[in-house]
Amino acid sequence: MEFVIVAGSSIALFSCLLLLAKRPQTSSESTAVGLLAALVLPMVEKLVLEGTLPLPYFGSSVLSGAPLVFGPLLYLYARSVIEPDRPKDPRMLGHFVPFASATAFLLTAQGLGQPPASFDFQGVIVSMATVSSFLVYTLWIAVKLRHYRQGMKDYFSHASLDNNLKWLGWITLAFFVAYALAVFGEFALTMLATDRSDLSYFRDVGTLFFAVVFGFGAIKQPALFRTATTEPPAKKYERSGLGGQESPALLARLEEHMRTAQPWLDPNLTIEGLSTQLAVARHHVTQVINERLGKNFYRFVNEYRIEEVKRKIADGEADRLSLLGVALDAGFNSKSTFNEAFKSILGVTPSAYRKSVRA
Repeated sequence: MEFVIVAGSSIALFSCLLLLAKRPQTSSESTAVGLLAALVLPMVEKLVLEGTLPLPYFGSSVLSGAPLVFGPLLYLYARSVIEPDRPKDPRMLGHFVPFASATAFLLTAQGLGQPPASFDFQGVIVSMATVSSFLVYTLWIAVKLRHYRQGMKDYFSHASLDNNLKWLGWITLAFFVAYALAVFGEFALTMLATDRSDLSYFRDVGTLFFAVVFGFGAIKQPALFRTATTEPPAKKYERSGLGGQESPALLARLEEHMRTAQPWLDPNLTIEGLSTQLAVARHHVTQVINERLGKNFYRFVNEYRIEEVKRKIADGEADRLSLLGVALDAGFNSKSTFNEAFKSILGVTPSAYRKSVRA
């Protein structure tokens, strides 16, 4: 038991130090430090109460409701990763009201200096609130990730583990699995009328598991620059400032730039980069592509890349290279992105298309 607590605390604290050493520090990294600290404090408190760590402290647990901040902090972390440009909102403090309420509730019912009851009604109430918090915030993050992925193709011209935020999805899944196992484990032991001191074992193991996964993910978190908007088109452009006469002119300029400058050869091209080249507001370029062409940025750029691949196949230039080599020369950054875009746009795989041309 003590080994699990010490291991979890050490890993979380070490991850905190690594994140604090990063410069410049982003909002998501600061939030990650807060979450890792929140994981550590209840475990340290337990060592103090059990006498393993001789420090002056109250005779009762004041952090029993600490798991109520895990979900909110993970949500705020996900929010800061997905929307790094979003300004801080004081209303976000409302996410911590359940924790403050639970702490006040437990202290009022139990009192400082009193040892925790073996199995008290107040603890059951807080446990139920904690389970609800885990479920609500896990689903909330999943919905936010879904909205992000729906809008990311208006920003990126390629897909990768970094920009599709699969790693954030894995962290969220680890959070759910860790504490779902803890809840079910504690429930099973409760039904068996096991001593309450044994119940926290599952919670400590879950915390250790999540601390490892989250610490690694937070440290390795890639920079996404700016994020894709998740607003529906009608709302997204209602105050864009792009008039009906300016839109066709911008479209003509955009298409001319794509033909002559060939920015699509850059595998990391984003709508931000393209709008900078045109010296036009990003949302105006997105609006023209969405409304005038009926496409997202991802498809718009990859159509040019696929036309280049088709040209090389038809001219025989592709005979000297593999299909992947041709794709990389055309601006694709990976085989998976190339295959997915080719099949989505043309309805056939690249190899099937080359066979049809050669036939």
